[in-house]
Amino acid sequence: MITVNELQNFLENNERQILAMDNANLLKINAIDEETGVNIPGISYICYVALPVGVTPVSQYSSINGTDLLGIYDKENKKLYYKRISSLILNDKLKSVVDEIGSINFKNLYRLVVKEVDKILQKEYKSLRVQKQIENYNYKNSDFKKSFIEQRIEAFFEKGVTVYGKNKDYELKLTAYDYAKLISNKKYAKDLAMRYLFNKPEYRDVTNFEVNIEGYIYRQAKLNFNRNINLNDDDKKLMSLFKGISEANNARTIKIEYQKGNKSTEITVNIDEMRQQYDYSDGYCFSNYAITTLKAAKKFEKDFRDEEDNRFGDILLKGIKKVKYGRKVLFEEK
Repeated sequence: MITVNELQNFLENNERQILAMDNANLLKINAIDEETGVNIPGISYICYVALPVGVTPVSQYSSINGTDLLGIYDKENKKLYYKRISSLILNDKLKSVVDEIGSINFKNLYRLVVKEVDKILQKEYKSLRVQKQIENYNYKNSDFKKSFIEQRIEAFFEKGVTVYGKNKDYELKLTAYDYAKLISNKKYAKDLAMRYLFNKPEYRDVTNFEVNIEGYIYRQAKLNFNRNINLNDDDKKLMSLFKGISEANNARTIKIEYQKGNKSTEITVNIDEMRQQYDYSDGYCFSNYAITTLKAAKKFEKDFRDEEDNRFGDILLKGIKKVKYGRKVLFEEK
């Protein structure tokens, strides 16, 4: 196994291209500037070669022919930038040697580009154009209200849930060459940011710049909606119902006292099915599939189906009068 000094000498030696190890070799390849066709001064690709042949790395990802990019060495500043490699390829002993020479993870370079992307987008987010679009966002065709209620219902059942903001994920797809150029000149981060922003993703006809702007407008409009939402009586009853049910710890089923007109019944309902089967579009209801037995579900459908008010024989929210778990009352209509 190689030592720290052996690795350091290999990285510094201009004449040496291969460092032999027990079961593989390290291969040092000069980084070539694709624009000029000449070497990028002092920058080398360091590859881990499992087979006796090596290829120039074209991306940050592992190749299929036994050669993997271990990192990129900056001779002038004596720094090795490395990528995360599977432990099947980079064993613990070699990793400890790499760590000891003061290596820097590629993530630090990646963040430089993310920072440039953020800077450009943040400026546009504050523009009058974007602010006007947030202000005039059309809520009529959105599911903001449904999402608002579902998130809160989910929180009832997941005790202590903390909701964090979405992580930034720009899918920059940087290659080994991009990293080599970035190590040579940190200002290249802006060029990479612009390349990302004004390229079109495969699934869209607009650029990543517009995709991110659209996402920001949607998130801000949704946030404004949630801050100012007005819940009607059915919304409040639905959340009160689920809040009560969530307090029956580890319960799988509950009993519902149901009434319509002069008809009433008691049904046993599966809680998970009830959570998955409620619907806003048809008068706040739950599918009768939530009833625990097929026989009881068919009887309920037959007794309470109404072509005008309840075409499918669903469990209507307005028909639920009381919910019990054993003797404990979880919900009761006031």
